[in-house]
Order: sequence, then structure tokens, then C-alpha cells
Amino acid sequence: MNIRHKLSIASIALCCALTINLPAHAQATSLEEQVYLALKANPGNGKITFDRDKGLIDIDQHTLSLDNIKKQIEQTHLEGQAAVDFAVKTIETLLKESRDLGKPRNWAEVKARILPTVSPSEYQKMAQCQPMGLRVARCFVVDNENTRAFVTPKDMEAWGVKLPELQATAMENLQKISPTSQLRLNMDGDQVNLVMSSQHDSYDSARILLPEVQSFIRKVLHGDALVAIPNRDFLIAWRVDNPRKRVLAERVVEDYQQQPHPLTYELFIVDDKGLRSATLIEAIGED
Repeated sequence: MNIRHKLSIASIALCCALTINLPAHAQATSLEEQVYLALKANPGNGKITFDRDKGLIDIDQHTLSLDNIKKQIEQTHLEGQAAVDFAVKTIETLLKESRDLGKPRNWAEVKARILPTVSPSEYQKMAQCQPMGLRVARCFVVDNENTRAFVTPKDMEAWGVKLPELQATAMENLQKISPTSQLRLNMDGDQVNLVMSSQHDSYDSARILLPEVQSFIRKVLHGDALVAIPNRDFLIAWRVDNPRKRVLAERVVEDYQQQPHPLTYELFIVDDKGLRSATLIEAIGED
């Protein structure tokens, strides 16, 4: 799998119309307006409208905010027309794949591309998900070249697939692209004090769902761990008794606020029983 930032298509029925639900920006900016005009200039993009008050672009039954794209533009230091071109290309790529997804697919065609993902809790209203924490849920996607299509109960019914098979397939596929050798270790002297996953393939946060990754983290840290997944493309873990855990928790909040595809600032515990939400005292200690 190539390393890339993928666009997630939320509220997807693989045989039906799509809706892109991304965070709304408070008000329109010059970038939104320029992107809207550039998209509108291409007749192949279909009907396009622009809500200047909310900064939202409606295109081909999709409602788009540029929030995640703008964060990527800032990180790559694009400006002017280059920033507009990047946003337009990103959106048009998403549109092309989302239209292709309207073609019927059977389980045999998608099975090898089913993967688990961690998503904001509100995705439970539109996709096949299971609660994971206060702000996030475990969901499933069909991994495409440039986008990820969320699996819905209707998809499962059409495929004739039950949740246990869907989940087992997704975890098996994730395991294939998640060797523990690709986890990054930060050393403090001769001891590992941080374990990280940042492959930027859209599945870094989901890797904490793998028992093999959980066991590896506990092994190299020599004990139970606190785990953070502030955004889709980052996982970080440290020992529960790390003396700097309050500082680390504060940095997780900063990452959640600043990076594309934010997930949660809540922390999780990995112990001999598996993965669970951390209590406040476990996360930052007592005053």
C-alpha cells in the first residue's frame, strides 16, 4: 500500500448516493470561494452551489468543508493558485471514486480491501460501527486508491456478511499491513519510553485494535501503557507511570486541535485484558 492521505467518504452506501460529512467552517474564506469557482468551471463536476455564510460547497449530492484539506495545505506550505489547484484536484479525485462506488459490488470483490478504522462517534449513525470510547468508534471501510468508503448495514446485507466475518476479515487485512517492525521506538537512555505509529496510510490509529500491536507495546515498555490516537494518522503510547504523562496528555490535545482528521484527546489503557478507556487519574495522575 502506498503511503498517502486518503479522503474518507462518510455515510456511504456502496450502491447508493453518497454524503460527505466534514466539519463546517464558521465562515467562507477566499480559498473556499476560489475552489468553488474552479470546480464550477468544469461542467463534468455537475451542479455546484456555495454557502458563503457556512463556507460549505455543495457538489453532486456532497456537502464539503475544506477544513481537512486546508490543514494539509498549511503543512505542505502551499500558497495562492497552488493551494487552489491542490484542493480542486483532491475534491475531483474524491468525486470520481465516489461515482465509481455506485457500481454494484459483491463480497468477493471487496473482501481483500475491508479494513477497520477509528472514526468520530457520530459515524455510528451512518455506518457499521461499534463504540470504542467517549468520542470515537470502531468502524469498517472499503479501501480504495484515493478514498475510503464506510461500510453500512445495507452493504453487509447486500453482501450476505455478518458482523463477525466482517470484523475478522478487517483485522486480518490490517495485520498484513501492520508489522510491528514499522512501529517507531523513542529511547530514554537504554529504555523505550514512547512507541509510535505514523505511516500516514490512514490506519495508524486503527493499529491499536490489533492484539499483536497491544502485546508489542506492553513488551517494549515493560508494562501497561497509555495510548493516544489524537488523529487518524498517529498513534503514540507510553508507560502508565511515565513521570511526564501530564505533559504528554497536553501535547495530545494540541495534536487533536491542529492536525487533519482529528479523532480524540481521550486516552486509552492497554493492559493484560486488552484495550479500554483510561480514567482521569490514570491519564494525568493526581494533583
